[in-house]
Amino acid sequence: MAPNRRGSAPQSDSGGVINSAEVEARGRGTKDDGDTYDASRRLWSEYRVFFTGLMFLTRLPCPSWTDHHPAFLMRSMMWFPLLGAMVGGWAAAFFAAAALLWSPAIAAGWSTLSSVWMTGCFHEDGLADSFDGFGGGWGKTQILRIMKDSRIGTYALVGMLLVLHLKMHVLEAITGMHGVEGTVRALVVAHTISRWTALPLIYWCHYLQDEEDAKRGLYNHFADSKLLLTLPRMLLGTVVAVAVPFYLLSNVQAVAVCLTVGL
Repeated sequence: MAPNRRGSAPQSDSGGVINSAEVEARGRGTKDDGDTYDASRRLWSEYRVFFTGLMFLTRLPCPSWTDHHPAFLMRSMMWFPLLGAMVGGWAAAFFAAAALLWSPAIAAGWSTLSSVWMTGCFHEDGLADSFDGFGGGWGKTQILRIMKDSRIGTYALVGMLLVLHLKMHVLEAITGMHGVEGTVRALVVAHTISRWTALPLIYWCHYLQDEEDAKRGLYNHFADSKLLLTLPRMLLGTVVAVAVPFYLLSNVQAVAVCLTVGL
């Protein structure tokens, strides 16, 4: 079997692989010049902020004027926990419906499939890149080069199979201990609070810029827009992330979840 060769030189168009020139041509994710957030039309601007986050995290239809403008996307991160609750509710609804007809194992499969469809494999794609990068890379430079590669390698394939298999077994185990209702609550909480983790990372950590990255137009704009995730916005997202576990779980369970994720 051929070794994992992600990170090798980009192939031509005839090879069927998206090359760096094609990625670079996508630009900064918006046609607007600079930050077009209009404080005098705050309600309208916040409306766009919300739909920018919705477009980023899901594949739900959004207004035609919505794009991936980094300045609006950074502001939209305060809505990530709420959007996560929506995705979790979607996955929970599929689990509850499937559990009426089939075993918890099959219901877990349908629930996972529904959430993967809703998010367009967004998170799974990032995790797969991490598996390939840290599994196949022998140093920082090679790890980063592998993670930029659009192809999937052996580490990503095996790692994602194991993660999805483990996730479905965990959902099945939760159902055995707490019933379908317990699993439904767990799905909503997990999808909510997991998306909160991006807020403190962006707020407190340094956002790297890479002038050699084909996606530098978008990612470097993220770095320039980092300060738009203000403390009030982060606190609002945190309130939502904390409120959902305390609403759906017992106080002891909610505290355990918040401490586990927060630490």
